[in-house]
Amino acid sequence: MNRMQWAAVCTAVLSCACLMSGCTNISETESSAQTTVEMDVSQTETSVTASDADTETETETETKTEAALTDTASETQTSAVTTAAAGGNAVGNTGMTSAQWCKKAQQMFDSAASVYFTYHCTSDSFTYDESDTLGDGWYRVTSCDSIEAAEADYFAVFAPSVHSGDLADQFQEQDEKLYRCCGDRGADITYTSTEITEMTAGSDSSVSFTAVSTYTDPDSGEVTTQSNAFSLIYEDGAWLVGTFILPY
Repeated sequence: MNRMQWAAVCTAVLSCACLMSGCTNISETESSAQTTVEMDVSQTETSVTASDADTETETETETKTEAALTDTASETQTSAVTTAAAGGNAVGNTGMTSAQWCKKAQQMFDSAASVYFTYHCTSDSFTYDESDTLGDGWYRVTSCDSIEAAEADYFAVFAPSVHSGDLADQFQEQDEKLYRCCGDRGADITYTSTEITEMTAGSDSSVSFTAVSTYTDPDSGEVTTQSNAFSLIYEDGAWLVGTFILPY
């Protein structure tokens, strides 16, 4: 092979090498571009997914918040309706409102006044053997045979813890017989009525009120009023009269 032939072969080999080198660079460039596009698409999809998740979380939070507010508003409304229907707030743990207590107090005041007047101002609640006497107004009681039995009706209305001494001077037992000291008096003719006007305090065991009594002068027609305290006490499983002043 002469020099010219050798130079031609070398030139051909170099040309092929250049062509091969050029093909490799194009392939790598296309692969790199494809990888970059795929990464961009992947990142975009991830961003969209995260955004969707955030939106769903915010929507769920808003829904739960709205539901909680709705439940609270419903409970508040229900409580308000229940309170209004009952006529006010319950007093302590009694299950009764102040309005209901005033109504009950009125009934118990009227009963207390009647019982008190009967025991302290008349002899009508018992029958007697006036031939059997201890002297000085003491007569044998025939409708009862013990002090406890004689006082039962009184302490069915009045609380013993407050009124235990009310009847101490009225009864005595002697020779297994019961005697009572009798004494009658009339009522105040100017007295008209008593009204429980308000509840002043209340708890699970005691409720206090204002009792306003009205008096009318029979000659002049002048009307006056007098306010006294009145209370009920929970004692021995029942509500009984505590503070009390007979208005007539």
